[in-house]
Amino acid sequence: MSETILPANRKPPTKGSKLFAPGPPWRPHADLTVGAANWDAYALGYKVAGDLLAGHVGDSPFHSNVLGFPVVYLYRHYLELRLKDLLVLTARLLGLPEEAPEGHHLLDLWQKLRPGLQQIRPEGRGDFDAVEDTIEQFAELDPSSETFRYPVYKDGRSTLRFTPQRVAENRDIDVVRLRETVDAIEGVLDACSTGMSELLEANAEAVAEGRTEAARYQAELGAY
Repeated sequence: MSETILPANRKPPTKGSKLFAPGPPWRPHADLTVGAANWDAYALGYKVAGDLLAGHVGDSPFHSNVLGFPVVYLYRHYLELRLKDLLVLTARLLGLPEEAPEGHHLLDLWQKLRPGLQQIRPEGRGDFDAVEDTIEQFAELDPSSETFRYPVYKDGRSTLRFTPQRVAENRDIDVVRLRETVDAIEGVLDACSTGMSELLEANAEAVAEGRTEAARYQAELGAY
């Protein structure tokens, strides 16, 4: 019997090998600190990962089938993260109590977010209707962010809403259309995120300049 169960072209595992540590300088490195408390960085990361993976779905029938699950999950998680990012930004911009967004239900998050978005961007109603339509479709297929992460729920029921015995109900996903639709939604949501971030930054700079000016004025008064 062979001493290893690994394919011949793979190195055996090494006890004590560090997973999260810098490597040689010529290798690509991922600076994870860019994501510290940064909803935007996380959302962007999952969207880019979905795009990269979607580009490989048509490489072979095997890839077309097994990559469908992670592709849909990555896009869905991007949407969840972006909605939570926008909830935080909207609260800051409107002066509302800021809380860490909770839950995985896309439609719940969107319904909390949309009134604030429309208050900030009343001209965006048509775009927001399109976003809502896409979110409703994701929510119907994957209401709790489990359908494309696990094959079954904790009670053993299939997370997918069809079974191999009912082939007529199986869903073939056009990954190109999926990516194009998410790209269009990204254009709306990311524009909102960027715009609100810029407004908050401008407001912060104005406040800082006002404080500096007030301090200078007080110093001048004290000089007399």
